[in-house]
Amino acid sequence: MDVHNAAEAETIFRTKFLSTLKHDFVVLETQEHDFGWVFLYTTRRYVETKDPSTLVPGSGPVVVLRNGDVVPLTTSAPPDMAIAAFEADWRKAQGR
Repeated sequence: MDVHNAAEAETIFRTKFLSTLKHDFVVLETQEHDFGWVFLYTTRRYVETKDPSTLVPGSGPVVVLRNGDVVPLTTSAPPDMAIAAFEADWRKAQGR
């Protein structure tokens, strides 16, 4: 399955990833990269209240590749670092 745009990628992210979780999450940011799209998300409750106790540990960036695969990234590094590491590994695997 080829993913052509951010809207298609978000549908896949919601269907294959968010729908499997028990919390009510919202997408904060979508980033497009050569490999696909990265989604940053948090709980709806946090967006509404800014109460840190409503954050869910382990809610790291999630990649939707252009082939439709979903790849959760590590939460042991800041999101920008996790995304950069994923992109470097992806480029290496592509021979770039």
